[in-house]
Amino acid sequence: MPYHLCFITKKSGFTLIELLIAIGIITVLAAIAAPIYGNWQAATGAKTAVNEIKAALELAQADSVSGLDDSAHGVYLDINESGADSYTIFSGSSYTTRDTSHDDRRELDSALVLATDIENAQVDFSQGRALPSAAGKVTLTDKRTGQVYTTTINELGVVEISNEK
Repeated sequence: MPYHLCFITKKSGFTLIELLIAIGIITVLAAIAAPIYGNWQAATGAKTAVNEIKAALELAQADSVSGLDDSAHGVYLDINESGADSYTIFSGSSYTTRDTSHDDRRELDSALVLATDIENAQVDFSQGRALPSAAGKVTLTDKRTGQVYTTTINELGVVEISNEK
């Protein structure tokens, strides 16, 4: 009787149907996650911008108190109706008489809108003092989410952020 060796081979891998099901599940999960990620990213961008505006005011205040460049310092809010808003940290007693070589201009995302009740849209800190030239509010609105952040600077130079929605 002849001796036959029988080899049983086991195939491994995925079938076409299993691959299609896995791709379908991944597609559904990605479709659910994309809007959530987009909203999170927008909210994070607005929070970052409002914190940077607060930091700019505090930096100008600190530079004035320390007498950096033997000058006063301030922040100018450039509210642009036809494009992206921006703000500039400047060295000098006012934005119009500043030393432009020391300007630090920062442009905001076009979805972020600045508004302020501060006269001339600038806050100056006199050299050696922490007191601002003006007190008021800077409002940052995110057009994508409707989120509104308010940065308030009081007569003593204290800068605070509040969130509304």
